Amino acid sequence: MENVPLIRARRTGFIRHRYVVCMFVFTGLALVYALRVNLSVAIIAMAGSIPRNGSELEGTCILPETNETAGLRVRGDFDWNEQTKAAILGAFFYGYLSTQIIGGIMAQKLSVKWVFGYGIFLTSVLSVTTEWVARWNVNAFIVLRVLEGITEGVTVPTMYCLISRWAPKNERTTMSMLCTVGTNIGTVITMPITAALSDSALGWSASFYLPGAAGIIWSLAWYICVTSQPENHRWISAEEREYIMKNRETCHLSSKEIPWVEILTSRGVWMYSIARLLSSVTFYMFLTEMPTFVDQVFGIPLTGNGLLNGVFHSIYACALMASAALSDYMIHRNVWSRTNIRKAFQCASFVVSGAMLILATMVGCDYYAVTFLLCIASVAIALSGGGESSMALDLAPDHAASVAGVGNTIGNVAAIIATNLVLAFHDPLNSQRGWNKAFIATAGLSFVGALIFGIFATAVEEPWSKRKDSDTSKCEGKFSSGFDPSAESTVSVY
Repeated sequence: MENVPLIRARRTGFIRHRYVVCMFVFTGLALVYALRVNLSVAIIAMAGSIPRNGSELEGTCILPETNETAGLRVRGDFDWNEQTKAAILGAFFYGYLSTQIIGGIMAQKLSVKWVFGYGIFLTSVLSVTTEWVARWNVNAFIVLRVLEGITEGVTVPTMYCLISRWAPKNERTTMSMLCTVGTNIGTVITMPITAALSDSALGWSASFYLPGAAGIIWSLAWYICVTSQPENHRWISAEEREYIMKNRETCHLSSKEIPWVEILTSRGVWMYSIARLLSSVTFYMFLTEMPTFVDQVFGIPLTGNGLLNGVFHSIYACALMASAALSDYMIHRNVWSRTNIRKAFQCASFVVSGAMLILATMVGCDYYAVTFLLCIASVAIALSGGGESSMALDLAPDHAASVAGVGNTIGNVAAIIATNLVLAFHDPLNSQRGWNKAFIATAGLSFVGALIFGIFATAVEEPWSKRKDSDTSKCEGKFSSGFDPSAESTVSVY
């Protein structure tokens, strides 16, 4: 399958609508990640920053430029201890895990457009209620975060289903990374803006109102401009539609059975899922815990804290796109097999990110050395863009949403692991010592991931993905003859 020559389009029009769809997904994922990560920074303002005087200075590295405020506690609106804050930060992911597989099934059986759109719309609506619910009751706030996780959980597996319908085979990795890098851009923008808003007269609540309102507006544009597949898009050129349909090598029928037994017993799917789990522990250590690390260990003011974390995720986003493009180029040029390319990128990601975290524990209070090492770790984490990130499409293009749902369900347990690692190693007498232990444990998981993935992973399309069922014959003519006007009767319209 990897060596099948592409059929070239004669002309695809001035606007390539497959990339317009990608940009909609990009902005949608940027918004839902903004709604996810804003709390990582806002919670510092909501619950207050730690005091830094007397005996509590042990294990805290106060920079000269922040020393004048080192003895002050930034009072928050809520008196939450470390256990409560961990419960609030982790609550989202319990809901998020619950709809990964369901989201993939809904996308394949119902409507990619509506499942993805409603996922973002409902998450945005819930986010707008954050201030009211948080001030009412902390347990209700935890429930709200679980609900946000449930509604947002459908978006990523649905995105893979959308890409498998819109992407020619040789553009899958690039298009999937163009979409998913929206999550990183959303993080890059949100962290410093949330910090600035929390320090301003508008307060931390604005960091929930603004992206929530933006998500509602985005949803309206999405419903007007996007369809689930090129067959039904009203503005796409006939040439581009024919080019996509002839080169995507997939068939999407709502009646097509999902081979759950084969998916759940596939070595390739399990290696993909384990890689997502172990690489995501490091990712979530940055996404949800790093603002607290910077606050507790270095005492960086909130605005500077948000900017620094924005830098980490800016570097990650750039490196993610570069690694995806490089892996696509290597696959296209047949430098190595697809499996070996995925292994090289993912194992490098595991080993280098783990090494950087260990080195960060050895440089003490050298803020600039720690920052440099964490920047290198950000680049290393992003190498997964050429590794496990696109393996759902490699293993089963026709069932990418379901495979991605399984992988994300297992992979996002990492967010709970990261939160509980920090809580388990929390040392109230020496905060840096506790964080060092958490970083070393995270690095150890990365090294285990490199060993397992390097030995057992595969990116070869699974036999059960290639197998045709009785309904697949309805698609036969489309690969050779272009647009089929009768498609609306057999293929999901939206």
